[in-house]
Amino acid sequence: MDRTSLEDQTPDTAVVRRGALWWGLVVVAALLPLIMSVGLITLNINAAFDDFTPRHSDEIVYWHQIATFRAVGLNGGYYGIDELTPSAPFARFDTHGLAHPLIFGMVARVIGWTHTTPLILNIALITIGMVAFIATTKPNMRQLALLIVLVASFWQIWLYIPSVMQENFHQAGALLVAAYFSVRLQR
Repeated sequence: MDRTSLEDQTPDTAVVRRGALWWGLVVVAALLPLIMSVGLITLNINAAFDDFTPRHSDEIVYWHQIATFRAVGLNGGYYGIDELTPSAPFARFDTHGLAHPLIFGMVARVIGWTHTTPLILNIALITIGMVAFIATTKPNMRQLALLIVLVASFWQIWLYIPSVMQENFHQAGALLVAAYFSVRLQR
């Protein structure tokens, strides 16, 4: 066989390398919430995931609302401000709404509810949002690297992952909305 026919049959190594690098960046982007969270929690404050416990007033209320929904559904007690009951009799949750306690509570019914469950759910939500965004936008290598840098430097994600607050839920939702509009605008 002459040399040119062999070259035609072998894959271009540059293309293979670029593909492998792209998939490597996708894996880094998908694992970024886990990597950053573990790194910040263990290296920055010298703690472990099991050390987490809600400590701020809103966190404590959210954690308890989710635990209540997990245990008794919508038949729990009232959570409100100044002892006021909500105008909708089925919505016994506070002024922040019932979406967060219901969604986390339904997941908690399946996987359980401990002090560390919110951290795991927050990491999972941001990871799902990142994967959905990447899968729908199909960024090139430069865009993917920029996405990793932007998300890694977006301190609000890392501030709220070790909490029971709703912010990571909203951030993951924003990634899903961005993914949806990316698809819609490409049509």
